[in-house]
Amino acid sequence: MVHGMPDNATLLIERARALAPLLAEHAEAAERLRRPHDAVMAALEEAEIFKLMVPRKFGGFELGLDTFLEVGLLLGEGDASMAWVATFYIEHCWMLCHFPQTFQERVFRERGYVRAPAAIAPTGAATPVEGGYHLNGRWQWGSGAMHADWVLGGGRVTHPADRLDVPSFATPRAEVTRLTTPVAPGH
Repeated sequence: MVHGMPDNATLLIERARALAPLLAEHAEAAERLRRPHDAVMAALEEAEIFKLMVPRKFGGFELGLDTFLEVGLLLGEGDASMAWVATFYIEHCWMLCHFPQTFQERVFRERGYVRAPAAIAPTGAATPVEGGYHLNGRWQWGSGAMHADWVLGGGRVTHPADRLDVPSFATPRAEVTRLTTPVAPGH
């Protein structure tokens, strides 16, 4: 704490606590819509919750698991489903910090975080192409896909000499087709 100002961990915990009633207020509508409520997403972004684990050099708070868990639990007091999506976005920003440095600079440049659902089961197949890979596949889930900027997906890459890698790939949301399954009335 500097001159009576809360540190970033305390600040994000206070913001999460203050957001819980808003999440509760919109929980029923989000359930009915089968997606996070736009007002809640906007409030989480304004509170900078998604920057929790992003490195400072990209405008994040570079905080650890204790703060992550506390923020998630507080959001869950308002709406467990929205806390699920919010903590995934936080965690997936952390996952993106393990990608090459040049990619991190690209993905975090605009605002210091991204909303990236992850379906890391290696159900996709990746083919090496100039400058990267072409990923093709179908994944069973992607919590938070409706508000995504990027999508993380797992895929298999077969190399010469039959060596198999199973990395995660990041794809801009605009290059992903999202399929939905209709829900029976009353569910």
